[in-house]
Amino acid sequence: MTNKYIERVRLSNFKKFTEFDVCLNSDMNVLIGDNGSGKSTLVLAIELVLGGNQNRIESLGVDSLINIQAIDNFQMLDAPHRIFKNLPVCYLEVYLNEQNNFGLNGENNSLNQTADGLRLELSPRVDLKGEIDQVLSNGNSAFPFEFYQINFSTFQGQSYTGYSRYMKHLLIDNTQISNEYATRSYIKNVYETHSKFDERSKLRFGYRQIKSDFSQNELTGINESMSEGHSFELRHGA
Repeated sequence: MTNKYIERVRLSNFKKFTEFDVCLNSDMNVLIGDNGSGKSTLVLAIELVLGGNQNRIESLGVDSLINIQAIDNFQMLDAPHRIFKNLPVCYLEVYLNEQNNFGLNGENNSLNQTADGLRLELSPRVDLKGEIDQVLSNGNSAFPFEFYQINFSTFQGQSYTGYSRYMKHLLIDNTQISNEYATRSYIKNVYETHSKFDERSKLRFGYRQIKSDFSQNELTGINESMSEGHSFELRHGA
């Protein structure tokens, strides 16, 4: 029986990486690098793709996953070009060795090559294009993260979830083990059960705009008195 392993990982507009491509060994891989070089980002990318868990993505926040430089590049465009089709797309691709599984094999990847693999894409929702166009056209400086969709698909083009378990994997992260984390997860599940996606999107966007306005209007005086390179801002997720 052939062992399953990851042959390659390709990332685009994911966290610190605008573009990243690495081929892996079939037995063991050791990541070595300075702090902030992207080791944890690569491990996180693999975990997210193999996990197929939308709740995991939402708990991290789309705004924390899309590359900040890609966002800045979009925000610096002049008004006629700050439109739906120019919004950045983030994708994570995990290429697998031959799996003998038709559902995994296809060309639904950035290389347009026939291969076995899984893909996670964060992109603006086409069905919410009207709402997104409205946000972009009113001169709002806030980026429309809340109107992005999370799409897990195989290279064959089929959608998948964490229940598919195309490859067994285990990530040990003791920072996520706590009663507080379990409580937050429960409250989040109740909230999502009683609300629609577009309602949650509008609420999150409005709340983030209020936080942005507060930072710009109320913290300006304090930040101007700070030394260069330092400033106060509201914590993400607060």
